[in-house]
Amino acid sequence: MTGTYRKAADMDLAIRMMSMQKPHQALAITGAICTTAAAFLPDTVLSELIDIKREVLRLAHPGGIIETKAEFVAGHISAIKVVRTARMILEGYVYTKSHYALASQSQLA
Repeated sequence: MTGTYRKAADMDLAIRMMSMQKPHQALAITGAICTTAAAFLPDTVLSELIDIKREVLRLAHPGGIIETKAEFVAGHISAIKVVRTARMILEGYVYTKSHYALASQSQLA
């Protein structure tokens, strides 16, 4: 979808998600968590198809690669964590009430 080439060695699974009957540009966190659970739970279609060699599952999607980590207690999944990356989406200023008070005082002077 984006034309970005990804190497098979950089991922464990390539996944596409549909939203409103259209291919999604990325992968929803809920989809990543459910996919991770299915990969680690025995007797699921996904666990029969892929061989996971570590705790971190790398899910490739059109927007990049998302990593999830399954944690286990007594052989059962106790938590699934999602590794998130941050990118700047906005730069600017935030004005609070104290800024308005300062501005109004300077206008009175």
